Amino acid sequence: MMLLVYRPGSVAVDGCFFYRPRGSSLPTRYTLADPVMLVGDLNICLDRSDDLMSRRLRDLTAIV
Repeated sequence: MMLLVYRPGSVAVDGCFFYRPRGSSLPTRYTLADPVMLVGDLNICLDRSDDLMSRRLRDLTAIV
């Protein structure tokens, strides 16, 4: 499964980017395909260990 995501870089990232609306079927679709490829332009600097949103995205996409 390929998941395409775009987050505008002109807007500061906040917790709403990680919010999943109630009743969304997206997590169910994650489990039906292996592997899941997350592609796109997230405009989040992953190399900033002091940035909360950077850590949150790394944790979210970590391989379990």
